[in-house]
Amino acid sequence: LIPCNHEPLFLVSRWLAPRITTPVTFHIRTNLWDSAFARFQVQTIAKTAAGIVFITENERDTFKRHLGAKPKGRVIYNPAALPVTLPAPFPGIARDSRLRLACLSNFSWGRGVDRLVDLAEALAAAERRDIHFVVAGNMQLPASLPGELGRIARTGGTLADYASARGVGDMFTFLGHVSEPESVLSGCDALIKLSREANPWGRDIIEALAMSRPAISLGRWDGFISNGETGILHETFEPAALAADIAALADDRERLVEMGRAGQDRIARLCDPPARAAELAQFWQEAAATPVTRPSGGATGV
Repeated sequence: LIPCNHEPLFLVSRWLAPRITTPVTFHIRTNLWDSAFARFQVQTIAKTAAGIVFITENERDTFKRHLGAKPKGRVIYNPAALPVTLPAPFPGIARDSRLRLACLSNFSWGRGVDRLVDLAEALAAAERRDIHFVVAGNMQLPASLPGELGRIARTGGTLADYASARGVGDMFTFLGHVSEPESVLSGCDALIKLSREANPWGRDIIEALAMSRPAISLGRWDGFISNGETGILHETFEPAALAADIAALADDRERLVEMGRAGQDRIARLCDPPARAAELAQFWQEAAATPVTRPSGGATGV
C-alpha cells in the first residue's frame, strides 16, 4: 500500500498508476478553490486511488463538487488526545480579569487575521476593552494587501502597527512565533479564528476544544463548534454582532466553562485517537486488499 498523505502527491499517483499494481490511497485535508487545475487534481486522485480519506464532511463535499460524482472514500476525523494536565501558560500573556482570546496563525488574508482588528474596533465602540486578543504567529503584512493594510505593509509595518493605527493596539498582545502553541491556549480563555474561507474546523480548533477552550469562528458546519454549546459560530463576519456575543460570554464566565466542557466532550467522542486509528487501519486493510490491474502496455514496475 502507498498512502499519499496530502493532495499535492496526486502527480506521484498519476505517474505510478501505469507502472505498478500496488494500491494507492489519499488523505484529503484541504478544500481546493474551484479551478480547472483543481478539477484535474481531483479527477486524477479519483482515478488512481484505491481509497480516499476526508478529514471532515466538508472536504468530501468539495471533492464531490469538483469531481461531479460521489467519490469513493470515507470521513475519518483527525485524532486529538485530551491533555492530562495543561501546559504552563505562555509567559508573555498577562494574567488579569480580561477575557483573553487566542489566535494561532501566521498572518494570511485568507485566514482573516486582520479581522481581529475590525472586531476589536467594534468591541471598543461598545466600551468593551476588557476583551484582549493574544496573537501567536508572524504578523508581517504582504505589500500586495489593499487599502491601509497595504500602505502599512509597504513601510515595513506589521499587524501590530495596523492595530495601533486603528486605535486598538492596547487590546492586543502580539507574541510572534511560538513553538508550543498549547501554552498560548493554556493562558487564554477561548480560541478565535475568523477565516475568510469559512472553515470552522482544523487543528487549532480541535486542539482548543480538547483543552476545554471554547472556539469562536465563522461558517455553517457545526460538527466541532455549535453556536452557544461549544463556542460561538456565526455564518458571516458582522463585527458588531460578533462583538455582542463575545461581550456576553465575557460577562458569564460560568457559561464559558460549560462551553469548554461541552467542547472537550465532543472532541473526546469524535476525535478519540484509538477509535480513529482503528478506523484508519481498517480503511488501509481494505484498500490493500483491493485488486489493482495495471493497464496493458504500461511502463514496467520500479
